[in-house]
Amino acid sequence: MPNEKKKNPDPIEDILNGGKTYTVKDVAEMLHVTDRTVFKWFNSGILSHFSISERRILVTESELKRFLAERKNLLSERRKIGPTVN
Repeated sequence: MPNEKKKNPDPIEDILNGGKTYTVKDVAEMLHVTDRTVFKWFNSGILSHFSISERRILVTESELKRFLAERKNLLSERRKIGPTVN
C-alpha cells in the first residue's frame, strides 16, 4: 500500500555493518527534489528515517535503496498500464 508506513529494520545495525547514511539535503540533491519533498516522503511513511538529534535526520543507504527500488517498480507498473485518459 502506498501510504503504509515503512519501518527501517534497524538503522543502528545497518550503520554498524558499514552502511552509509544520508542527510535530508543529501537525499534531496541525489534525487533532484527539494528538502520539503523529502519531508513529505517521511510524513507519508514511504521513506523511513531516524533522528540523532532534533535537527539531524538521517536515512540509511539500505532504506534509500529500498525506496528507490519501490519507486522504480511503481513506475514500471504504470508504464505497463499505459497513459490514463481523462
